[in-house]
Amino acid sequence: MKVVCAFVGAVGFVVWSSAASAEVVEGAGQAVSGDALRVGAEVFYLNGTVAPAGEKRSQDRLSDLLSGHTVICNVQKMTQGSLRTATCSSAGADISSQMVRSGMAFAYAENGVDLIALQSAARQEGLGLWGSDEAEALAGGVASGSAPPRDCTIKGNKSHQAPYDLRYHMPDTTYYSRTRINPGQGEKWFCTKVDAQAAGFGSSER
Repeated sequence: MKVVCAFVGAVGFVVWSSAASAEVVEGAGQAVSGDALRVGAEVFYLNGTVAPAGEKRSQDRLSDLLSGHTVICNVQKMTQGSLRTATCSSAGADISSQMVRSGMAFAYAENGVDLIALQSAARQEGLGLWGSDEAEALAGGVASGSAPPRDCTIKGNKSHQAPYDLRYHMPDTTYYSRTRINPGQGEKWFCTKVDAQAAGFGSSER
């Protein structure tokens, strides 16, 4: 395992460690939005969650979870641009789970815990953002597959007959607009071609 320590301005020490393909970043965290945080110079999206753009209540909730604690992020993958997704914890608790359970972010993946069940509980109790038309539309779109999480706009499609061919569709390809994503059938949105290929999806443009 490789461990690198660095002093980053007023933030303090940040520790990067890597073993095989895993990467772990530790340090003080700062909320950038309701579903993204900064640790040192790195900015990560919280894996498995999405929050409405510009929603201050979500960002404030994330700030509260980060305040006074060392944040540990297991970095998963690249997204579009330079941002990455990560599974992060604060005070020993998964941050994505807490954001979803409080109703301040919505689930679009399991993320190693049952985020969908946590979201159902928050929705039933009317916590956080739940109850607004915007929340219902955003969460419903992400859950049904009709809306992409953030800027992850590549469609991973599965054929309906054996041998169940897996193909990804870029926004500028022929059948993109006709392709519908059904998460329950193993179809999904991807942030990059690399993500799609790593999941076993080939290009739709042959």
